[in-house]
Amino acid sequence: MQNIKVHVSVERKDIVTGVPKDGEKCPIACAFERALREAQYPVYEICIEDSHEGFMFRMHGSPSNVDKYISIDENEIVDAFIQNFDNGRPVIPFEFDVELEPKEYDGD
Repeated sequence: MQNIKVHVSVERKDIVTGVPKDGEKCPIACAFERALREAQYPVYEICIEDSHEGFMFRMHGSPSNVDKYISIDENEIVDAFIQNFDNGRPVIPFEFDVELEPKEYDGD
C-alpha cells in the first residue's frame, strides 16, 4: 500500500496563538494536529521535537497508545521557521506535506 500524504498549512492564526519554545503549542504542531484531525487520523496530542535527524513530530495517543515519531521532509524550512519563531523574529505562513504509513492512517 502507498503512503498517505497529509498537507499541513501553518496559518497566521497558528503563528499568533503559538508559544515560542513550546513543542506542544508551536504553530507547526498546532497546524499538524489540525491537518490530522481533518484527515480523520486519531491523535490526541502533537509535539514537535528536535532530534539528531532533524525535527520530528511526536504523536501521543496513537491507536496503539505508543508515541510515534514522524520525520518532516522539509527540515530546512521547518528549522528556519522554528529558529525564527523561538527567537522572536518575524515568520510567515507556509505549507508542507507529511507522509503517514497506511497502517497509521484511519481515514477514507
